[in-house]
Amino acid sequence: MKKFYILGIILLTMVQVKAQLVYTADEFTEGFETNGSEWKIENSAVKYVKDDADKAHSGTKCLFFYTMFSANLESYFISPEISTIDGKHYAEFFIKTNFDNVILEYGTMSDRDDVATFVKVGDASATIVADSYVKVKTSVIPTETGHKYFAVKLKTPSEHTAVYFDDFSWKKETSSDVQQVKEKDTFDYYINSNNLNINAKQPIQNVVIFNMNGQKMAYSVVNNNKAEVNIQTLPKGIYFVKMMIDNKVKSFKFIKQ
Repeated sequence: MKKFYILGIILLTMVQVKAQLVYTADEFTEGFETNGSEWKIENSAVKYVKDDADKAHSGTKCLFFYTMFSANLESYFISPEISTIDGKHYAEFFIKTNFDNVILEYGTMSDRDDVATFVKVGDASATIVADSYVKVKTSVIPTETGHKYFAVKLKTPSEHTAVYFDDFSWKKETSSDVQQVKEKDTFDYYINSNNLNINAKQPIQNVVIFNMNGQKMAYSVVNNNKAEVNIQTLPKGIYFVKMMIDNKVKSFKFIKQ
């Protein structure tokens, strides 16, 4: 009898444990119509999958949080595991808030239950427009050891901030997404022994340097027309640079002598 009792507990536990969603496709789109509950919303008073066609960007459902009487919160939308965070993909999503002072950052996490593991990749705060859905296209998401979750971090300075998040897409970078350094009218660069220096006509949002194996070697948030990235500690070799200029992906290669 005891054996049957233990077996029953084991079977019940197996039924109750739901397999976590893992996005394994090279590219995918998530509209939250069926998988919304698989995403996490952290650090907000009210948070759920909202079923309201008037609030969703498309379909009937979107992710939603509301800060109520709390100001200066840092809240997160966190994906299930994505198996292709490999330095060759970027994200697109639609977001709407009722205030235009919301600060929006995006990045990756190694543990989606611990927001302290969030590593910022870029900032899209300039795209926020109050009471309107805006489309955010990220820069290429670099590899980071142990990181397998994409996250959007929102800093909400005001009380009663409502945020809607919908139509997330994970896309592979193509040659049309990358514009090479031939565009001398857009930016130029030079290298000295310690620094990679980039000058652009439009603000440079961020700069990421990869080695030829796709490993991220350096990262810098810029938000200026001039960028200076320290490369003193990089070994000699060929490096690939990706950066966001005026919300467009640019890239070039350089040789560290």
